[in-house]
Amino acid sequence: GYGQSAAVAHTSRSAAVPAAAPAGMPAAGTAARPAAPAAPAPAAGVSFDAGTRTRSQVPARIAEYFFRPNLNLREAADAARRTMTHDSQLLGVIYYPILLAQAHARIDNRKYGVTHDLAHLALIREPDRRGAVRWDNYAQPTELGDRDFDRQPEPDARFGSLEPPLTDATTLRSLERDFADWVYRSTSIEIRANEQLKVYAGPDQSPQEFEAMVQQAAQQGLEADKERAEVSLGRKYEQLKSRLSREQQRLLNQEERLGQRRQQELVSHGETILGLLGIFGRKRSLSTAMSKRGMTAQAKRDMERSAADVERVERELAALEEEQERTLAQLEEKWHRIAADVTTVTVQPFKKDIAIDRYGVAWLPHYVVQQGDRLVELPAFEFTEHQ
Repeated sequence: GYGQSAAVAHTSRSAAVPAAAPAGMPAAGTAARPAAPAAPAPAAGVSFDAGTRTRSQVPARIAEYFFRPNLNLREAADAARRTMTHDSQLLGVIYYPILLAQAHARIDNRKYGVTHDLAHLALIREPDRRGAVRWDNYAQPTELGDRDFDRQPEPDARFGSLEPPLTDATTLRSLERDFADWVYRSTSIEIRANEQLKVYAGPDQSPQEFEAMVQQAAQQGLEADKERAEVSLGRKYEQLKSRLSREQQRLLNQEERLGQRRQQELVSHGETILGLLGIFGRKRSLSTAMSKRGMTAQAKRDMERSAADVERVERELAALEEEQERTLAQLEEKWHRIAADVTTVTVQPFKKDIAIDRYGVAWLPHYVVQQGDRLVELPAFEFTEHQ
């Protein structure tokens, strides 16, 4: 039987199904590969009695698949680390059944603007007869395509026996539902997110691309804030500049008036002296001089007030310039913090977005080679990570 590992003839067969990989690993896509080599013809006049020529009937409404040999005899021997001796003789091809389950899950999230497909493949050589499967133990990092299968087995091939639960349609259907549930539970992707900037990146985008999008959005936000701040501060700046211009003009006027008052006071002082000498009336001269002096003092006070007003407006302008620098620094710090606020969001598919691509009994081909007095079975199909 397929599971009898004690028989020397079966020691190479286990290589047909790759080791389990972490669950939920996305397939890298179906890469183009050369056409599968034609299976070599067995030697004429020889035969072997492993398996049967009649293939066991697969349960009704359960799909059946035949893996297409993708290794020639030499490649099969190399893959199995077997040496083809001079007396090696190909006797034929034998197929052994496995349970094949393949699905893909589509994650389509409008909020994050992400659409991503993940493929899941599980290959089980000898399923538990009770129908209990730990799918994580059989998940494979590859994806199978139509090119990996034939419509019919190789001519004159023999077949291993079909054992439960591969003979039980009810158990197989239950396992199919269980596989779909496992795909749903084990499928997720990590979204890099900056919620404040509404910038998101799925697995198809590199960290560098995500960082570039974040920086671009943050720069746009910073420029918009700067523009608003400059409009507000610019309005205040223009108002202060206008006030300063008026105050400076007023100060010039007050300085000119003070000069005039001082000139008038000097003339009046001369008249007073002449009055004391009897040239003008003394009373009038003294009264006029006192009046001129008072007007000069008032003009000086007015000028000093105007000078103080100019200094005050200049201080307000200097404070506004400091406020502008401080505001711009605060805005840059704000958007730096926003750009650095990156989180990771786990996104899963909806159950409706789980699709079973292939499910059923699959037959794996092996070359049967006679080497001296013993038979060796070499897997004729090789699973690769990028199938």
